Amino acid sequence: MKRSNAMPAEKLNSNRMRSRRLWPCPAALGVALMLMGCGSMKQAGYDVPFAGTLFKATSNYEYEVGDPFILAMSDGPLVHGHYSYPQVRKFPDGTLMIAWFTGNDVNENNVLSIDEKGDLVVRGSMLKSPAISMDNGLTWETRLPACLTGLLYQAPGIYRMNSTMDPSLAQPIFGWTTLSDGTKLGFGRNVYRIQNLKGQLPGNLVGIGAEWTPEGKMIGPFNVSVNAPDVFTPSSFALRIMHRGFEGPDGTLYLPAYCHYMLPYKNDPNGPRVAMILASKDRGRSFDIYSIIATAKNIPWARDGAGEVMVLPVTDQEWIGLIRSNGTAPGPRPGVMGSQNMLFVRSEDQGKTWKHRMFNRSGVWPTLHRLSNGVVACSYGRPGNSIMFSEDDGKSWLKTITLTPADVATSGYVDFEEVSPGRILVAYDEREYIPEGSGIRFRELGNNVVYGRFIEIRKKDEANP
Repeated sequence: MKRSNAMPAEKLNSNRMRSRRLWPCPAALGVALMLMGCGSMKQAGYDVPFAGTLFKATSNYEYEVGDPFILAMSDGPLVHGHYSYPQVRKFPDGTLMIAWFTGNDVNENNVLSIDEKGDLVVRGSMLKSPAISMDNGLTWETRLPACLTGLLYQAPGIYRMNSTMDPSLAQPIFGWTTLSDGTKLGFGRNVYRIQNLKGQLPGNLVGIGAEWTPEGKMIGPFNVSVNAPDVFTPSSFALRIMHRGFEGPDGTLYLPAYCHYMLPYKNDPNGPRVAMILASKDRGRSFDIYSIIATAKNIPWARDGAGEVMVLPVTDQEWIGLIRSNGTAPGPRPGVMGSQNMLFVRSEDQGKTWKHRMFNRSGVWPTLHRLSNGVVACSYGRPGNSIMFSEDDGKSWLKTITLTPADVATSGYVDFEEVSPGRILVAYDEREYIPEGSGIRFRELGNNVVYGRFIEIRKKDEANP
């Protein structure tokens, strides 16, 4: 197997990882003490209940954190959005893939047209070949994985429905869902409103998806339609599918998504963005809007309403979620972005209705996932990059691991995958990395870097038999 010199292999022993114990700083401890026993906190002229606690006295698990290793690095300083927004995906054939943006996302997938062949074409940002591992992250190389060969998720700046993939480029897969039979489903990020597209009913929203069988065979890509076009304003894209979905007890596929403009809420003074759940009864070929999770009225401290949303079922009836408060906030220093408090949501009727609370942490791109040992993990960022853990289905978050300090520039988009029972691989990015011996004096002149990092979560009696 060809090894990439730019990506040192991770060689941590799975049972003896370097442990890094993290304790809350005095300021955070003071905030936690203030919140415990306090039902709300005054902010910006209104009372908003908080959800969750910052820490809990006891834990049934031991958390061990490996050292970061470099997956990709730019040749010099680049602005926000380059070598950023990493995604971790594990395919049924064992392929572990981490992909990232090489171009700024401001113009990503923002121009639609129908080309001379009658195919849908979307011009926007592009991504280089991802990092690939066939041994659960011990060794890495840069290439397109075999399980994606022939699939075009995004050619050089062009996203086509009916052509083959440029072997040097790849598109991160959104709506990543594991079905009960072991099948994996994935979708393109954006769903478009296009009239009379070939093979679609007039007025439906149109996206793209693919399926990977338990044997590793890829089916697709196939067109995806979303019903309810009349509630969306015409725009370059109508909906954005979030990074992970889940399957319900009856086989229904649920995907969290959000839109920039939805007609019933277009005049909301706090912003037009709306978070929702899409539902499919036909393995992701068509979707309906299942429920609205949050609008701007539920998140009044946000500038543009409810944005990036992640939902996790903790029981058949109870679902929890976190939503980005759209807008930015000052960072700890110039050049470092901050964010606003996230919105915590909970449903007790399978996502049909929702309760809302301000969460006690700020962040973007929340990623929620239940591990095989029952622990719920949630990554988020901006400022810095972090991942937190809950041992009681999101009622409290007792362990937080800081991946990137708050004063280091980063997109704040973190992702992770459980690569083996209790072992997760986390991917995140930083700017201002200074290579050893480079002679660079100021971190603002450093390189953009994509990192990987392993974390193991084991029950204490298993960790210390």
